[in-house]
Amino acid sequence: MRPASRPGFLRVAQRECHWLFHDRVALLLIFGVPLFAFVVLTTVFSHPVIRGLGVTVVDEDNSDTSRALVEYVAASPSLKVVDRSGTLSTAVQDIRSGKAISAIYIPPNFERDLKAQRRPQVVGFYNQQFLTPAGVASSGLSDALSAAAAVA
Repeated sequence: MRPASRPGFLRVAQRECHWLFHDRVALLLIFGVPLFAFVVLTTVFSHPVIRGLGVTVVDEDNSDTSRALVEYVAASPSLKVVDRSGTLSTAVQDIRSGKAISAIYIPPNFERDLKAQRRPQVVGFYNQQFLTPAGVASSGLSDALSAAAAVA
């Protein structure tokens, strides 16, 4: 007959440690997986602020005012002008290829309409598949337009 095992917390802890250090799978699951998850999550979230999102600009006005607006967009820390394409189809291709997250369309006669107080429409296109970057790009464009409007 087997003697009864001694009860107590230390005896249970000793038995579990013995089992743990002799079972490689348990050792991996208890220490390896959490350590791996910690490293991956730290790497993923190490950049808390999204900066330098690609923007394609379609400027059909090419006036001093539209160039100033593009400079304000380029000065935004969250945006980076990656292309100044001539057509919307090229801008759409840039968004679909991943070169840019958004595109800005400045219509013809932008400066003339602005000086005549006709409120020309600057249109922003965003890739909404990536919700957070699209929101940051939208906010950056809105801030750039507000800054340009305050100066104008």
